[in-house]
Amino acid sequence: MKTGLLVGSISRRAGGIFHSSRRLGQQLQASGALTTEVFSLKDEFSDQFVQYWEPLNVHLFDVVGPRWFGYAPGFSDCLLSQGMELVHLHGIWMYPSVVAWRWSQSSRRPVVISSHGMLDPWALARSKLKKSIARLLFEDSNLRSARCLRSLCTAETNAIRRLGFRNPICQIPNGVDIPDRATQARAKPSQPTRKVLLYVGRLHPKKQLPSLLRAWKRLESLSIPGARDWELAIVGWDDANHQGELDALIDDLDVSRVRISGPVFGEELTSLLFEAAAFILPSLSEGLPMAVLEAWAHQLPVVMTPQCNLSDGFACGAAIKTAPDPESISRAIADLLQMSDYERADMGKRGLDLVKRKYSWPGVAEQVAAVYQWLLGGGPVPASVIL
Repeated sequence: MKTGLLVGSISRRAGGIFHSSRRLGQQLQASGALTTEVFSLKDEFSDQFVQYWEPLNVHLFDVVGPRWFGYAPGFSDCLLSQGMELVHLHGIWMYPSVVAWRWSQSSRRPVVISSHGMLDPWALARSKLKKSIARLLFEDSNLRSARCLRSLCTAETNAIRRLGFRNPICQIPNGVDIPDRATQARAKPSQPTRKVLLYVGRLHPKKQLPSLLRAWKRLESLSIPGARDWELAIVGWDDANHQGELDALIDDLDVSRVRISGPVFGEELTSLLFEAAAFILPSLSEGLPMAVLEAWAHQLPVVMTPQCNLSDGFACGAAIKTAPDPESISRAIADLLQMSDYERADMGKRGLDLVKRKYSWPGVAEQVAAVYQWLLGGGPVPASVIL
């Protein structure tokens, strides 16, 4: 089976989609059941990141005009010429949606679309006019013509149905790589100087990092024993100069034990996760965040909002729930800091058990491959599919 993976960017510009679509494509090809080729828009970081997609064959296309739309001459013709049996589009609102739609109309072959939370109410409210125009011109037609839509969780399935789309939906989560014992032994520091509460992700308003900083400041007045042994590390790439706002807020609040640094990948990210003592994501909206799955894979206790759509983390005791506001975040962090090292380690172990059971890449890829086979006429309706 020859499949095409379409994505707006193969670099850090894609945020969590960079990790989830890349690892899915690699795992599907590693299974031996199919060959995956990648088709994407070229950006200023593509040359640095193409290595992470090996051994997948990557086709890149230069953008003409506004980057936010990503019109790329030659993209559509190239895809049509490659003889793909099925195309899987990751992310919407950009020119790859037009390409996928044209390909489906021309080839009469199946398209699967993973919206990655981009049809959730919070996401639709952002740049509302642009998205309304995109829906009218191409996106609604693209989504309706897809043979199957993929959601990451029940909340996303419900959001898709509320918009009136009646396509089959395969509800399959993102996956995560589980570090082996050798990797853990190499990366785990022996004597960390401070306990680190870690955030990894885009520096973007929806992540509620200003609320996190205000919550961190509020903790100074709570006199929690041992709190000054902790520091907050915010790690990620700047989106639309949001880091400038965060730096200014740190100065205004005069908050201490906070550091902001740029994005990390590969072994550097692995080391960072092993060095941390806990993880936090106080986001307003997520599809299903790779960052939390990676934190659990590295046995970290997590503080997160229900909007992260990982309620099973709360149910199994792997996460502390918070609302995305400073008061709630400060209470949740206070609860975390007042736990014993043993209690935090137990939370992290529960997270690791959860991702091994439900979110490992081999299992996720097996579910997606079953959907592909079904769409191409092989076998019964997979258990993940909601008709």
